[in-house]
Amino acid sequence: PASASFQTITDQNGPQVDTVISICLTEVMLTFDEPVDKATAENAANYSISNGIEVQTTELQADTYSVILTTTVQTEDQQYTITINNIKDRASTPNTIESNTQVQFSARSAFFDDFEAGNYNQWSPSSDPAWEVVDDGGDKSLYVNSVTTQKLLIDRDYSTFTFEAEVKSPGSSYRNACLIFGYQDEDNYYYAMFSGRSNDTYNGIFQVKGGDLSKIAGFASAPLLTDYDQYHLVAITVDNTTKEVNAFFDGDYVFGAVISDYAGGLTGVWAYNRTAYFDNVALVQLSLIHI
Repeated sequence: PASASFQTITDQNGPQVDTVISICLTEVMLTFDEPVDKATAENAANYSISNGIEVQTTELQADTYSVILTTTVQTEDQQYTITINNIKDRASTPNTIESNTQVQFSARSAFFDDFEAGNYNQWSPSSDPAWEVVDDGGDKSLYVNSVTTQKLLIDRDYSTFTFEAEVKSPGSSYRNACLIFGYQDEDNYYYAMFSGRSNDTYNGIFQVKGGDLSKIAGFASAPLLTDYDQYHLVAITVDNTTKEVNAFFDGDYVFGAVISDYAGGLTGVWAYNRTAYFDNVALVQLSLIHI
């Protein structure tokens, strides 16, 4: 009778760093490409940061891939290098990260607004008749109360980032909410639209270039905002190295594109010819490590 033979493939590669996120000026998150050993990941002596920044504490997250370093205060917009040693994976015979692995990040304080202060002073413009902060079910939200071309912008030009918000849009199936990115001026910007419609005008990534609108990615077969009274989490990630933009709805990927001529710009929120609510808006700069 024929006999089968089996070969055991063992993991012989040490962990590598996939991303570095500047959470705030005293926290940095490293994400590895595989689960890492808790003891070595949480040993602060295994990390050093340039320019005299001290690593004070470390905490491995529940996903076992990500480690948050708490540091002394960094300088906004300063670029830092993290040198990493001795981090092991969870293989039966553990593998160790390459000695003196180095990754870089720029210190940026993450943007977050839940509008509980009752204003939108962090935005530009900070006052406009079409926008207001309202009470909504015991919570405060930003509300665009009428059809307007006025976008609200965050005055931060991040090259590689994740941008998310909780949104809802009342009214007919034309309801929608938009995340703006790459904003240069009113005639040149991009936006990701999440809509209750299923035709080709909605649900996708759009470009306004020289005042002309075109759709560069998306789909026409399935509406996203199918209800008018529930908040949904919408998000985009922008990688300025690969020029890749991806959009997510309630945590699921929905559409994306490679925008070869993407050159950065501001981010913001808007609703296309409709009213909408926005809450818990977060913008975090990323440093993606392309190996």
